[in-house]
Amino acid sequence: MRGRGKTEPFIQNIHPLETRRGFVARGLRAREEAWATGVYVEAREMLIRLDASLARARGHRHGKERLILEHTPDR
Repeated sequence: MRGRGKTEPFIQNIHPLETRRGFVARGLRAREEAWATGVYVEAREMLIRLDASLARARGHRHGKERLILEHTPDR
């Protein structure tokens, strides 16, 4: 088919764009919810949660748990 080769890279780029849009949309919803409820999560706490999530994901992939590094404030 004529032109088919030109559309494949375009189609391959759609998924990352949709993923980024979804990420931004979730962030904006979370911000709005925080403003509406007044409930915020400190950056340090969120980093600890993200580390734990990453450690679990890596543990599942490798069959063992990983060490969670403690974050210190930048001061």
